[in-house]
Amino acid sequence: LDRLKPALNSLNKWSQASLDFFFHYYNIALEYAVNNRRKVLAIISVCTSVNLLILFLFIQRETMPDVDQNQFLMNLSLPTGTRLEVTDAVVRRIEDQLAKIPEVAHRNVIVGAPNAESSTAMGPNQAQVVIDLADEIRAPGGKMRPRRRRAREVMQDVGQKLTKLDLEGGRVEYIAQGGDVFSQLFGKAGADLVIEVKGQSLKSLKELAEKLERDLKSVKGVSKISSSLTVPSLQMKYQMDELRLARDGLSVSEVAEVVLAGVHGIVPTKFRELGKEVNIRLRLREEDRKDTAALSRLMLSNPMDKTSHPLSEYGALDVSPGPSEIRRRDQSRTILLSVYLSGRRLPDALPDVQKLLGSYRNLRDGSVGMGGEVEEMQASFMSLVFGFAASVVLVYIVLVAQFNTLWIPLLAMVAVPLSVNGVAPALLLSGHTLNLMSGQGLMILAGIVVNNSLMLLEFIQQRREQGRTPEQAALEASRTRIRPIFMTIIGNLAGLLPLALGIGKGAEMQAPMAITVIFGLLVSTAMTLIVMPAVFLEARAIFERD
Repeated sequence: LDRLKPALNSLNKWSQASLDFFFHYYNIALEYAVNNRRKVLAIISVCTSVNLLILFLFIQRETMPDVDQNQFLMNLSLPTGTRLEVTDAVVRRIEDQLAKIPEVAHRNVIVGAPNAESSTAMGPNQAQVVIDLADEIRAPGGKMRPRRRRAREVMQDVGQKLTKLDLEGGRVEYIAQGGDVFSQLFGKAGADLVIEVKGQSLKSLKELAEKLERDLKSVKGVSKISSSLTVPSLQMKYQMDELRLARDGLSVSEVAEVVLAGVHGIVPTKFRELGKEVNIRLRLREEDRKDTAALSRLMLSNPMDKTSHPLSEYGALDVSPGPSEIRRRDQSRTILLSVYLSGRRLPDALPDVQKLLGSYRNLRDGSVGMGGEVEEMQASFMSLVFGFAASVVLVYIVLVAQFNTLWIPLLAMVAVPLSVNGVAPALLLSGHTLNLMSGQGLMILAGIVVNNSLMLLEFIQQRREQGRTPEQAALEASRTRIRPIFMTIIGNLAGLLPLALGIGKGAEMQAPMAITVIFGLLVSTAMTLIVMPAVFLEARAIFERD
């Protein structure tokens, strides 16, 4: 301890000299604000108005911050009817390409999980690849260095490599996930933008989606577009003559039972051996099940005359392509176009996409609209505005009950818009967006800055009760309360600094909130300590007229 005393004494002297320097110039600024109240308030009003415009008009918006994940999924879908062996061969080709990417640490593959009760149930034409990214990769010199490419950049690289492969007509969907639990729950994943194409006619809907997909590829920053429209599969259709069936006393269900027995088969008995039972399924041969002529020769028993007639006498059987999947939203057939961006953020590309979609209005055969993150962003910002307004109103109600007057709490609320003078420049210069996390920071900020104003206003009232003039009370209260207010703010800023610097996993998600609180609190407190006495004196002249 004796060795540390000289260093501690030097630190104490330096901090005391810094505080004396700060308080000296604070007194100069305070006296100027009190003596030139209207001029100072006019300048502050203009600055606050400009920063409000910057915050809501020029700062980009998104639902949540784009957090770098350490894991992403690849969902592979091949045409319906593809055999499991073919799907497995395609996945092996993808794995060979993944092995060449240094950022890929591990990969887990699932090909055709048939368990219908499983959450990962897939058909033989589907597969899922889970890719874990390494935090550190080996540099050319052999040394380990932190991974520089984000998960989205790695996904783009994988996509470019897969375009050179024969995927047997397969479609790959990428979904970013991983990181800490908070990032998994609230981070962005999947496509940057989802566009919904709705209509009733499947043919016109497909044509509209394909045309829109071609137009979207011309938008700057669009790297990949994935359509939910599945590859058509061959379907066997039987057009029945219901009048003929009714004449012979047959029903549609009886026809369906005969066809199902021929195609899927029936289980008339079971084979038992060593305590095990194996179903014995009776059905047509595989080549007959695919032959419409053979299926047309299936016999139907006529209950009227106890005779049998071939299936072809009651209708026509043919094979034609049909949809293997139908999506509906609001009772309308829907095709989803998932848009992936590269080198450009969603708020930058959104105006170009909206301009393009403007040419698709008032369509006769369908409609086009935005979904996904844009839809979530609109809903989240409405709830954010409501939450912020509710928090301000509730704080004001509590203050009115405490002070038993309307205008003193109203003065305390002036500190809330003053905080915008720190928030708007901080978000603009740091490159962060206005999102749910920075919105939460605004709500937190509203409570803290009002508390600082209350400390100052309450002390002014106490000095007035002791017989000081309003000007004397304002100056004495500001000079007395600056030290506790200043120390409280320093403690808050020190606690939020690691989050603002992005130190630790998950901090990148919460950095906008920390930056909002830190700079909003810093600027609002400085303005409160200087401007609030001037605001009090001007408001007193209005509300306390004799």
